[in-house]
Amino acid sequence: MRGTDGVSLVIPDAAGVAGTAITAAHVTTNAAIAAAPAAIWATAMTDLAAGAPSATASVLTAVNYLYEAWRNRTVTEGDDNEVIIYRNDGTTKLLEFDITHAGNVFTKSEAGAAD
Repeated sequence: MRGTDGVSLVIPDAAGVAGTAITAAHVTTNAAIAAAPAAIWATAMTDLAAGAPSATASVLTAVNYLYEAWRNRTVTEGDDNEVIIYRNDGTTKLLEFDITHAGNVFTKSEAGAAD
């Protein structure tokens, strides 16, 4: 299958290098998804279980973590420079990460399970 610019349409593999041609099945699947956007956007956010997000989280889960991070209580604790994001109840830790500042360099560590 070729796009309007004459270039072959491909779907990259997990590494993003090789590809497979887009088939009619892909078009049908995308059309089905496009036909039901209200159901997708009406999916409610949930209060996530405590722990760090997976590096391969689903899009909904990733967005849910962003929502929790912006909505819920966040505390930066003293000398440890530890940032803790809480669940909706405001007392249960969802996850934590460290921050440091040295000269002109600010560093945020990867989020991890709260201790």
